[in-house]
Amino acid sequence: MEELRRRLGAETELVARLTSASYQCFDRVVLSGHLMGLTRPGGLRNIFRNGLGIEEITPEVLQARTERYRQWIYSYARNRRIPIFMPPPHLRKEDVVDRYYRRFRGKQGVVCILRSMESCITYVSSKPRFPTKDPRHRFLRYCRKRVQCFYFYILDQEFGRCWVKVQSYLPFGVAICFNGHQWLSRRLAALNLRFSRQDNCFMSSEDWGRLQQEADQLNPEAIQRFCDRWVYRVAPFFSTNQRRAAGLYYQYFFAQVEYCHNLIFKRSVALQNLF
Repeated sequence: MEELRRRLGAETELVARLTSASYQCFDRVVLSGHLMGLTRPGGLRNIFRNGLGIEEITPEVLQARTERYRQWIYSYARNRRIPIFMPPPHLRKEDVVDRYYRRFRGKQGVVCILRSMESCITYVSSKPRFPTKDPRHRFLRYCRKRVQCFYFYILDQEFGRCWVKVQSYLPFGVAICFNGHQWLSRRLAALNLRFSRQDNCFMSSEDWGRLQQEADQLNPEAIQRFCDRWVYRVAPFFSTNQRRAAGLYYQYFFAQVEYCHNLIFKRSVALQNLF
């Protein structure tokens, strides 16, 4: 154990001599969002019966909610002249949307919408095998199906480039993705702190200590505000009054978190034996 401590101490001292700075921050973060109140069949019945006045939840009723949302998306895109299309299967989505970000001239907004067929959890409705007291009673159960999803690629004033994926079938699950380096870059620029960044790494900063202080300011409240700002804008499945009456709200959970510790070396020759 003493030998291990000695070696680790020597390596730490060596790295300190070879580097000019280091920092830690969030990188790629993906959250999943669930519309609480629709995550169980009982909640689905409640919103349809008490909120929408629909007693019999047939497959046609479920499909109508999907079609209504699809029509809204195409109207939203058409009125704002937002491109909406299926990306080529052999290209990364980020590479496809890059030119649309470069063309975008607004400070904030949706730059394009991509369509995708993906496997998701949704509901199916079926009649009971035997008669029941309520002839309108339907069994609702989960199943996994390939459904159409929409990726809203967004430029946010606070978080930069990001996207929100919306499942077009009930229970209307969402996913949100942002990059912590973009968020931090915009925060430093707002403070007029000089820095340079290449991809997901800051190469220089006039004040590395202040950069780390700002990186530590990304908290759950800021992420919640960011998610709500766009999810409720691009996924308006129910009116505000209906959501309040049924207790519908999105709750977010971390699906993927990348947290980096970057070391800035004084000279690249120190890394030649590693890479």
